[in-house]
Amino acid sequence: AKQILHRLLSDLYRLIDDFDVSPEEFWSSVSLLNALGHDTQFGLLSPGLGFDHYLDMRQDAIDAEAKRVGGTPRTIEGPLYVAGAPEAEGFARMDDGRDTDGETMWLTGQVRDVDGTPIAGAKVEIWHADSKGGYSFFDPSQSEYNLRRTIVTDAEG
Repeated sequence: AKQILHRLLSDLYRLIDDFDVSPEEFWSSVSLLNALGHDTQFGLLSPGLGFDHYLDMRQDAIDAEAKRVGGTPRTIEGPLYVAGAPEAEGFARMDDGRDTDGETMWLTGQVRDVDGTPIAGAKVEIWHADSKGGYSFFDPSQSEYNLRRTIVTDAEG
């Protein structure tokens, strides 16, 4: 992490020179980053710019080169993941029942190894927005872990 931060800062100096950034432009950018951080929205910048997807593409290429193919595909975690969601075996209702405008959505799937064999006991972490587009943890009007669950797969993955 230290090397990454050093490189990021070095590149920032280069960016200031390359674009002849004025003090006003620099401090305007700092204000934007501060506002994003204050509203716990800074993490949304990463997927919005495609960094998460790029990291997954790099890992997919490494896996392909090592001949690790098949199985459940990689998925972007995204900035709205929150650790510690309640666990459920095979099936779970995710909402707290307070969003009367929400609609029922059924999700099904399997977790498989690279040979296509279902994996029992795999943990699938799921989260979703409420009917207004807000996510628990980031939206103080919602209960803790509303629309967030960790589903533990059964023998059929």
